[in-house]
Amino acid sequence: MMSSRGASLVRRFCQTAHSAATGAAAESEQIGLPSFTRALELTNYGEWGKLQMSYERKCPELTRSNQILIRNLASSINNHDIEMKSGYLQCYLDLARKHSKQLSEGFELPLVLGRDFAGVVMDVGKDVTTLKPGDEVFGSSTVVGPGCFSDFIVVDQLEARPKPQSLSFLEAASLPYAAGAALTVFNTPGHKNQFHKNLSGKRILIHGAGGGVGTLAIQLLKQSGAHVSTTSLARSFDLLKGLGADVVYGFRDKAFEQDIEMSPKFDLVLDTTGDAEDFLIPRLQKRGTFVSLKQRLMERLTEYDPDLYFAIRKDILRVKMRCFFKYRCRYNYFSYMEPYKYYLDHLVEFVDSGTIVPVVQNVVGLEGVTAAMDKIEKEHAQGKTVVDLLLAPDVPLLEKQKSQATGSLPAGG
Repeated sequence: MMSSRGASLVRRFCQTAHSAATGAAAESEQIGLPSFTRALELTNYGEWGKLQMSYERKCPELTRSNQILIRNLASSINNHDIEMKSGYLQCYLDLARKHSKQLSEGFELPLVLGRDFAGVVMDVGKDVTTLKPGDEVFGSSTVVGPGCFSDFIVVDQLEARPKPQSLSFLEAASLPYAAGAALTVFNTPGHKNQFHKNLSGKRILIHGAGGGVGTLAIQLLKQSGAHVSTTSLARSFDLLKGLGADVVYGFRDKAFEQDIEMSPKFDLVLDTTGDAEDFLIPRLQKRGTFVSLKQRLMERLTEYDPDLYFAIRKDILRVKMRCFFKYRCRYNYFSYMEPYKYYLDHLVEFVDSGTIVPVVQNVVGLEGVTAAMDKIEKEHAQGKTVVDLLLAPDVPLLEKQKSQATGSLPAGG
C-alpha cells in the first residue's frame, strides 16, 4: 500500500473527470454503428513516420465468435507506440500480423497504434460468456493486432475485463500495457501466471522509473516488501518518493554513477531505457537478474533480413553469456511486451485492494497524440499520457455519421 501522501500526489494527476462517460455509455447502446470510424493512422515508418487522422477507416466488425466490439472512450501512449512509429521491428511484426489466425484485417499500412483501451461493449461473439453489451471494460490489445487510437475496436475476450468501478475510463486506460509489463517482469519463476510475492528484503533498482512501467513497478514492489531504488529526472523525485521509492537517484547528476557504485549491490535491475547496461550489470549481486525493456541491439531490425536477425540474436547471446560467466547473473530482455494470460485479473485485484493507483501526467485528445509523443521522446515520461476519445470530437466526423443516418458520437466532456 502506498502512503496517503503518495496517493494524494498521484491522484492530483487524475483530476480530469470523464463527466460524459456514463451518458456516452447509455447513448452508445441506443444508436446504430457508423459505417466509418475515426482513427489515428500511421502512414509511414521511420524518420518520415507520420500519424494522420482518418475519417474513412471502416468500422470494425466481429469476425470470430470469441471477439467483442467496443466503443472506445480512452487509450494511452506507451513507449512501444513511439518505437513502432519509428519502425521498431516493423517487418517482423508485419509478418506476425499476416500469419496471425486471430486477425482478418489491419495487417498493412496505414496502421493504427495504441495498445490500451477503456470503453463500453457494443456487441459480442456467440462464444463470449463473461461480457455483454453495455458492460464497461478495459484492457490491452495484442501487439500484432489493430490498435486502439480509434473510436471503435474489436478485441479478443481474453484481452478485456470489467473496468474497476473505482476508476474512471481515463484512469483505467492508463494501466493495462504498463502494468502488464511490470507484472510480467516480476512473475514467480516457474509459475508463469503468478505474480512474484516473495520479494521481501530484496534490493531492486528501476532505471528510468518516472514512466508508466516504473511508477507501477514501484507500487507493486513495495507491497511485496522489497527495497526499491530508482533513477529519474529531478522533476520526478517527489512523485517517486510519494509512490514509496526508498532511494531516488538523478541520472543526470554528476555523482549518479558514484552514488550507485557506493550503494550495496542489487538483486534485480529493471532497465526501462536501454542506455546504461554496461554500467548497471556489474551493480548486480551474484545470482541477480538484469531485465531490459529496451534492448538497443533490436533497434537495428528495421527491415526483413534473416541474416541480420540471427546476427543480432548472436550478439544478444554474447551479452547473456558475459553476464553469466563474468558476473554470475541472469540477463533477460523483452523485444515487446505480451503479458501473461491472467495479468488483467491480477491487475484488477491490485486496483480493488488499493495496492496500485494510476499515475496520469497528461490528458490529450486524439488530435494531440502526435505532439504528446514528441514531448515524451524529448522530455521523458512522468507517469502516463492518456488519450480521451471524447475530448472535442472533430466536426467532420459528426457530419459524416449524421449524413449516413447511423447516429453520432456521444458529446465530449
